[in-house]
Amino acid sequence: MPTWLSGKAVLTWIAIPNTKLADAQQGFTSPGGEKAYVCAYSGACVKEAGSEVFLAGGGHADYAGNEVYTLRLQDDAPKWVRRCNPTPVVYPSHLIGQAYYSDGRPTSRHTYWHIQFINARNRMFYIGGAAIWGNGNGTTLTVDAFDPERNDYEPAGTYASLPADAVYVAQGVAKDGYENVWLQHPGGRIYRWDRVSARTTLVAERSICNIDTPYCVDPVRNRLVRFDSRFGAMFDLNNNAAETAVTFRGLHAAKVTTRSSVIWCAGRGTFLLFRWNENRVYEIHPETFEVTELAVAGTRPPVPPNDGVADMYGRWFYAPELRLCGYIRSVDDPVWVFRV
Repeated sequence: MPTWLSGKAVLTWIAIPNTKLADAQQGFTSPGGEKAYVCAYSGACVKEAGSEVFLAGGGHADYAGNEVYTLRLQDDAPKWVRRCNPTPVVYPSHLIGQAYYSDGRPTSRHTYWHIQFINARNRMFYIGGAAIWGNGNGTTLTVDAFDPERNDYEPAGTYASLPADAVYVAQGVAKDGYENVWLQHPGGRIYRWDRVSARTTLVAERSICNIDTPYCVDPVRNRLVRFDSRFGAMFDLNNNAAETAVTFRGLHAAKVTTRSSVIWCAGRGTFLLFRWNENRVYEIHPETFEVTELAVAGTRPPVPPNDGVADMYGRWFYAPELRLCGYIRSVDDPVWVFRV
């Protein structure tokens, strides 16, 4: 148990001291846009060993930096570390986005849920990309990875690209218990990126869905669940992603909407949902889909602002080694967590 967490009660919010991301953004000049917008419509992911959070983002006309930050929660005094500096010279924001900068490193993008850590490969992956740096919502089918041992990206073209039309802005993306990554296009197509072959296949044509809809895998039942009170669904990953409609139940069922994020909390065996405009946590039973408020004591993090930074995607995360649920609000806030 790290020093900062020792003796802390479960189900109690903790603001981890000295964990403002802005502290790790010193010592370099932004190549374009504002550094604070590294969180704009962008997410994070967790390396299980060491409970290490990886964060990268930006994109669109917000921020051009493609640097990667990490926070190792197993440390006695965690602090953000900038693993690399951004590409110093980038295309101007008035150009349509390109997949790579001139040095061959990936272009900054709103990472949404496309950023995933694959523990078996010890790599942070971009499984496609949307709203890449430029003046529009340009997308890329490229798959790229950051190597934490070398503190840099692998060369462009190391991995096969996704199929045509697999990527969409703010689409649902989720990793399963075998570390395969599932994507659904709003038109209904479901794709599977295989962590062994690092290749992507079209699995099935299923019902249409909204963008900004959270998806999460129940690894116990091997189901991919779409969390939308209007278009709720689950897909049987053992059976060609066969689809069954889901109705969320209870007094808080209406809280299951777009612009939320959902994690699988192995410590409780349930889904936990965090909304873009609240600071309360909602628990969803994986079989009945009953939605209840989870009682978390202590001082809650501030309500997110109503802007792109508030859409946290993978910045609502679960670190299984420490049984920690965490939330990264912005570069100017500490990281908030609670144990289960």
